[in-house]
Amino acid sequence: MALLASKPFLLIIICASAYALSAVAMAQAANRPHPMIFVIVAPCLVIAAITEILVLRQFDLGVTYIAIIGTESVLVVTQALMIGEGLGPRQ
Repeated sequence: MALLASKPFLLIIICASAYALSAVAMAQAANRPHPMIFVIVAPCLVIAAITEILVLRQFDLGVTYIAIIGTESVLVVTQALMIGEGLGPRQ
């Protein structure tokens, strides 16, 4: 854990990826509910929370929040485009 704490940008990527994966899993569960989604979502949110705490020990909240949300947004939009969901004029 100490090795990861020394690499804040890696932690931001891990955190954003965990948030993005849980968001995609929850979106899939909205279409096809299944109890196994919890097996994906819960660990992802725990990983995201732990890595976000580790990053917040090194950076200010504003910088960390923008970096994580920005990275997560890019990952989620990329995933949405890959599964055939486009962005409409409203988005």
